[in-house]
Amino acid sequence: MHNTTARRVFTALAALTLPLALAAPARADDFLPLSAGPTVQATATPGAIFTAPLSLTNTGRSSIDGVAVSFFGIDGFATDSRYKNCTYDILGQLEACVFDRTLESGRSYRVDLPLRAPADAYAPSAMMSQFTWEKKAYHRPYGTPGDGAVLPLLDDAPPAKTGVYPWQFVDVSITGRQSADLVASGGKVYGAVGDVVQLKPAVRNDGPATLKWIGTGVPHGLVVVTIPPGTSVQSASPECAPATEAQRTRTDAVQYACVLDGYLKLGKEYALSLPFKLRVDEVIQDAAGLVEVNPACTCERFADDLDKSNDTAPLILNPAPTAPGGKDTNPPAVTATGLTEGQLLGWYRDITPSWSDDVAVTKVEVLVNGAVTATYQSPLPREVRVELPTSVHEQEPRITIRAFDAAGNIGEKSTRVRADVLRPDATLTPAPGSLIHGVVTFRATNVSSDTARIEMRGPGGTVVARSTAAPWTMTWDSRGFNGDQSLAFHVFDHADNGSYEGGVYHVDNAGPAISSVTPGNRALVRGSVRTTAKASDPSGIQAVRVTGARATSSPWAWTLALKAQGDHTIEWVVTDKLGNTTVARRVVVNDTVAPTLKLTRAPKNNAKLTRNTTIGAAASDRNGVAKVQLLVNGKVVATDTKAGYSFTLNPKKYGKKFTVQLRAYDRAGNVSTLAKRTYRR
Repeated sequence: MHNTTARRVFTALAALTLPLALAAPARADDFLPLSAGPTVQATATPGAIFTAPLSLTNTGRSSIDGVAVSFFGIDGFATDSRYKNCTYDILGQLEACVFDRTLESGRSYRVDLPLRAPADAYAPSAMMSQFTWEKKAYHRPYGTPGDGAVLPLLDDAPPAKTGVYPWQFVDVSITGRQSADLVASGGKVYGAVGDVVQLKPAVRNDGPATLKWIGTGVPHGLVVVTIPPGTSVQSASPECAPATEAQRTRTDAVQYACVLDGYLKLGKEYALSLPFKLRVDEVIQDAAGLVEVNPACTCERFADDLDKSNDTAPLILNPAPTAPGGKDTNPPAVTATGLTEGQLLGWYRDITPSWSDDVAVTKVEVLVNGAVTATYQSPLPREVRVELPTSVHEQEPRITIRAFDAAGNIGEKSTRVRADVLRPDATLTPAPGSLIHGVVTFRATNVSSDTARIEMRGPGGTVVARSTAAPWTMTWDSRGFNGDQSLAFHVFDHADNGSYEGGVYHVDNAGPAISSVTPGNRALVRGSVRTTAKASDPSGIQAVRVTGARATSSPWAWTLALKAQGDHTIEWVVTDKLGNTTVARRVVVNDTVAPTLKLTRAPKNNAKLTRNTTIGAAASDRNGVAKVQLLVNGKVVATDTKAGYSFTLNPKKYGKKFTVQLRAYDRAGNVSTLAKRTYRR
């Protein structure tokens, strides 16, 4: 049991310590030349304003250029005005004031500081504050300046006796009657044999007074906790210890006594929880324990509790199911959070907790360090999501699953995890937008130290490569793909946080596009042929070869000399700068042999012609005859393109003597010409 005479001071507001314990750090001239006034005695009711006259005397031989006063143990007191020459902490409490005034040697000065006593002060009681003076040159300002009027430093009559210390005390007697109502809170939990469950007896202060224990006298709360049968205590709240004989309220049960010797503010949000971990040794339905605040005993206890009717609350282990039509007072049971103690958790995780209720669970909340981060209403999902704020990175936050039933009963379970909420990072090369082909090796650099794996997802979204260690390389066979392709790289750390990098890559696994090749396929040529080609490629053209030569400029052209008759293949090979190749082939037919031509019908040479005469011819060629022409006096007068070539000669159109000749062309352009015949009219 705690020794009440040896407990530490909880707050300086009621500290009854020696002046030297509150002194400012000593300097060579701290005791000279400032002398603070005597202790100020003041009286106020809770929430009332009183004036604290703070005084000092310049006991030195020279004037002082400005002074500052700092406040110690002023917690709970307030100033209605936020003075411009004073600073305030984040809670709005006064910290210090600075006075830009010259203090003459031997003169005394005073600050009339109006203070409001705490509205929740216990009455009757006594409170103390300390004020320390120092030269302005030594003052180190902190806090936020006020925006109100200036608090003045006034002239004061010299004291009958000057002190030697620069600090002053203000003793305030809080008058009237104002006490507090302490309320007990119990709970219900479930557990099987061997389970370790947690019961949370608690005490709250419903006011109107805040209770502060000053280190002497009777503490304001003695809580006796009766442990439910069938269990053994595994751990108890630090405020609690096995009850002494004087503290016991029963002799047939295990009891602990908890001394509330600190600061018990009013309000539910300041309720003091006294958690116990119990191992279930035997399942007993409705195993009953009890929470008692300041119970009747032969021990010292707080006797000014305003309402004794709410000083007890039950602790029930494995409560019986609610009877049909009965009032449901049993909380839901949360048997698992879906997490394990010490588990590494990323910034979010979908988990599968386990909960049940003798009626039904209607709502579930997910909490991180007591703050609700997600709420789910009936119908409840199987999985819930835990999202960790960045503020808990590299800490051990408490994850709580809290279940509600329709009657408002609450059950919960918590698990502490290790938080890692920052995403890993890496830089991939080649970068998105790059031109790639074939089997590509990707390398990650600037990789976060906690990276566990990097996954590469191909155009279909499936994982095509994975790396789990340095040098963080992955390969992808891009063959079979062409054009713009989307690739994604996912970087994961050991907490399964993931970051994404990716984009569109330009894949070129195709050879250059050859748009034209001349001459056309199976073109007839005679001996030599000029061939040309046009091609393009997004990667650029690296080289062009043609049968028997290498072309060097675009459009590419080359002339081939052919000797043998018949088919010849011309092959263009175009290669892009990535090594992709396209081959275009053309077959040409070499024909340098003239067609055969003979007369099948014609007058004899030097014959005399008096009327129209028919001239017939026969022509042939392996690749076909294109045409046969009739020439008179060397000029073409008629052409026939069909076999059985025939011409009608009208001698009247020509002179008395003229020549006639036939000429045949094959499809390659070879020509045969018969000997001339001369005719007379």
